[in-house]
Amino acid sequence: MLESAMDDFKLTLEGDGITVKRSVDRETALAILNSVLASKKSETTGELATVQEFAERSDESEAPVSDRSTKASEYSKPLSLREYVYQYEPKTNAQMILCIAQYLAEHEGADRFKRDEIRPRFPSAGEALPKNYTRDFQTAMDKGWIGADPTNKELFFVTRTGEQQLQKGFRGRRN
Repeated sequence: MLESAMDDFKLTLEGDGITVKRSVDRETALAILNSVLASKKSETTGELATVQEFAERSDESEAPVSDRSTKASEYSKPLSLREYVYQYEPKTNAQMILCIAQYLAEHEGADRFKRDEIRPRFPSAGEALPKNYTRDFQTAMDKGWIGADPTNKELFFVTRTGEQQLQKGFRGRRN
């Protein structure tokens, strides 16, 4: 009974192939909230912020993480295309096309792109230009990673299947 009184918070953390689900006590839950929200210690007590203090900051905590603090974004460096691609370890040009397309969406705000906008990015990703780019782009489409925009046939986008493939990664895969 004492144990259940201490474990009155449920922690769930999911992402990048990791899932953690645990019961934690109140003190641990508050420490996690302080860490996640990058908040200061309580201004009144100097201790970890209380649940009430978190509730008072609700308008800040409801904002997307990217909007919460300009301090974090002021001092963080942008992610280069080469760094972005490296984390997925693509083995084929079709995989590289998917990585570059998703980078454009995530880091340059271009969720739609023309077929010829990807090819010149290969050197920035640390790769040689593909010898048969048309075939490689078609392979990415055939795998369902890239889709044609139904309203403009010159534009393409990363599909949900493509996003899922990136979440899984390419380590050791040549397909």
